[in-house]
Amino acid sequence: MHEIPPPYLVSYAITRKCNLKCKHCYSDALDVAAPDELSTSEAKKLLDTIADWGIHLLIFDGGEPLYRDDLVQVPMIRNDCPGEILSNMERKNVTEWLAEAQRDCPIVIRTPGCPMYPLILKQKNVQPKHFPPHLLRRIPYYDRGCAAGMPNGYTTILPNGDVIPCMLLQTKLGNAWEENVVKIWEESPILAKLR
Repeated sequence: MHEIPPPYLVSYAITRKCNLKCKHCYSDALDVAAPDELSTSEAKKLLDTIADWGIHLLIFDGGEPLYRDDLVQVPMIRNDCPGEILSNMERKNVTEWLAEAQRDCPIVIRTPGCPMYPLILKQKNVQPKHFPPHLLRRIPYYDRGCAAGMPNGYTTILPNGDVIPCMLLQTKLGNAWEENVVKIWEESPILAKLR
């Protein structure tokens, strides 16, 4: 039995390869696969460990996950996306629009990586019409701080196996190929400080 409960969610960025280069993206994407990405056998071993760990949700992230050669082959053109970055005011406007839309939306609108959203939901006292308000607690950061590295929270694994608390806090905790991801989760001094 593990001392620290596993994360609820693991985000595994399986490749840095992507056909786009969006300014607003947190990923340091490339137009080719990074030379240090885990091989198919290494990735499968990591996924076996994650499956045995008892997490509830696994997200395949990237780059563009479908670009990984051992998943699906795609011929696409890499494009810069000019004007894709939002100003702080534009982000606030979009977030406020989402909060208002939540009142009439029949499902919970989740915005991972946007701690401002639950604050605006509370500030506007948004009460959903189609489901009980307590279900809003499923939104990341609602009624609690960041879940990165927290028991029943989440962590991120990069294409080369590096483990970080989340894509917004890119501090290396260890490498899942060099060391068991569960051991990193349980023994990281950085996660101990975050917790």
